[in-house]
Amino acid sequence: MNCLTDQPYLADTWKTRSYSPAFRSWGKGLQWRISPAEKIEPKRDKYFTKPVALLIGPRTYSAAEDFCVVFRNAKRGLIVGEPSGGSTGNPLMIRLPGGGTAMICTKLDSYPDGTMFVGVGIKPDAVVPASVEDIRAGRDRVLETAAKLLTKTAR
Repeated sequence: MNCLTDQPYLADTWKTRSYSPAFRSWGKGLQWRISPAEKIEPKRDKYFTKPVALLIGPRTYSAAEDFCVVFRNAKRGLIVGEPSGGSTGNPLMIRLPGGGTAMICTKLDSYPDGTMFVGVGIKPDAVVPASVEDIRAGRDRVLETAAKLLTKTAR
């Protein structure tokens, strides 16, 4: 983000469960450790000033979703495509009997205002669903839509 703005911006906030046997014995159960949104000051004297669109889809996860949050919060441009995957990419992997595995989300990320995206995904400003026909034709409607929107913005 430091290459896209000269303005301060907020990172996402996150929380994770913090288990303490002593707290549980006192009837307090699970506690949450919360990391508030951090204000980040850009450190570059050169940055890209032209309009920008961010392309996302159902395979956009983890740090890419964190970037979407920062990008949107900084009002740096439009987000185009389909909703993101809605996962932190920070799972606890557990091996199950019989050879299976389970993944448990260990971290809940959100927008600085507390709006959750884990399990929901980042919603694009312009929704452009992918289609089998477009893929077969070698057409990228998401990129085409973003280019059209950027052309309108640049005028």
